[in-house]
Amino acid sequence: MYDARIVYIGDQGTDTRISPTSVGDSTVTYTIPLTVYDHFQNGKLSLSAHFWIEYKTHTHTYDQGEVTTEPGYTHTGVKTYTCTVCGDKKTEEIAKLTAKKGQEVETSSNTGDKYTLVSVSSNGSVKVAYAGGSKSKSVTIPATVTLSDGTKAQVTAVSDNAFNNNKKVTNVTIGKNVETIGKNSFSGATKLKKVTVGASVTSIGNNAFKGDTALTTVNVKSTKIKTVGDGAFQGDKKLSKISLGKKVTKIGKNAFNGCKALKTITVK
Repeated sequence: MYDARIVYIGDQGTDTRISPTSVGDSTVTYTIPLTVYDHFQNGKLSLSAHFWIEYKTHTHTYDQGEVTTEPGYTHTGVKTYTCTVCGDKKTEEIAKLTAKKGQEVETSSNTGDKYTLVSVSSNGSVKVAYAGGSKSKSVTIPATVTLSDGTKAQVTAVSDNAFNNNKKVTNVTIGKNVETIGKNSFSGATKLKKVTVGASVTSIGNNAFKGDTALTTVNVKSTKIKTVGDGAFQGDKKLSKISLGKKVTKIGKNAFNGCKALKTITVK
């Protein structure tokens, strides 16, 4: 512990004990407030003063510490401890978060949307899947999302069952980084009328839009679709046309079974 006693000599002499403003490895700094009274107005007043430092050593006693930098999937965190006697600080590293595919991740938004981890690459790139949770009628699945640790992640998939049997959503726009639309992701969404499929989608999973009886419009921006799963649009009786692009190599069983209004499937 460090302390100092300041003594002013003269008519205005005082005796004051102060604590240091900062403590370094080899330097202790004190800020000394001085008030000078000029009883001679325009005359001269000299003030002589001296001080000494009382120095006591001690063993640091640190508190429980606090996390000053949260760890993430791409970076370590920091925990800082403070000595309860002198204020000295020390830090320790917190390990990166364990990346496990499919685990739910926290984001910086409070919208209620859920995301799960897809992958964390060696170069620090994070990919997640949109897993539902929205209470809105009109939903936009974003291209990227910011995680709670500040990491920006690409949204590259719509999870299986993300909107399964959702009875509220009417319009969905799928972001430009989404590559896969999972199985049963929108099946049974009986009020869903319009879907815009983003430019990077390569596959539409089994039963992805099965039983969406109000679906009339599927606007496909992607030219990369290769597979359309079994029963993908089965029972969508109001769907009248759809364009899938020229790279399609597989359309699954019953993919358009029960689409009574469907007149045109364009593959070009």
